[in-house]
Amino acid sequence: MTDRERRIRTEVARAAVKDLLEERNTLRSASAEIGDPLTLEAIEAAFSKRSTDDHVRVQLAALSWAATACCNQFNVIIQAGSVLAGFRPPEPPGEQPPSVTEDYRLLRDNGVITQAQRQLLSDLNSARIALTHRYGQPKTPSELYQATSLASRALSTFAKDYGPWLQGLGVLPSGK
Repeated sequence: MTDRERRIRTEVARAAVKDLLEERNTLRSASAEIGDPLTLEAIEAAFSKRSTDDHVRVQLAALSWAATACCNQFNVIIQAGSVLAGFRPPEPPGEQPPSVTEDYRLLRDNGVITQAQRQLLSDLNSARIALTHRYGQPKTPSELYQATSLASRALSTFAKDYGPWLQGLGVLPSGK
């Protein structure tokens, strides 16, 4: 990888970290609007009102968007980091990266994350796919609750789980 390619990938990862933190705030805000603490029962109650209450419908959409966007940003960070760390080569110009689940495996195999952390990312990615394929309109309250809960769990330990690794790659400044 050239110095220029490394700088670009580092900047992509930095931008994704910034976006992840913004989406975390959206997730927290939308969650609090629906229920504090957010529970499956609160989402079920909101679902029952969504056809008659525009505010509730918007909050459910914001919650779905934020959970999906958080996963997308995790994936960008992990894929860029996997290449920056030398776990896999960069994809050739014009080609898509491999499935992000391959990068989850590489991070686990190289000691960056545990199997439990890999499973959390895989579960979150599956929940994201389910929401994305329904264009942000979850089929059931439990589908949205699962995606939101998984995103919140991953976010709650992001700095501890990935911070040192991302600092070592130059994505995050030291001491943050």
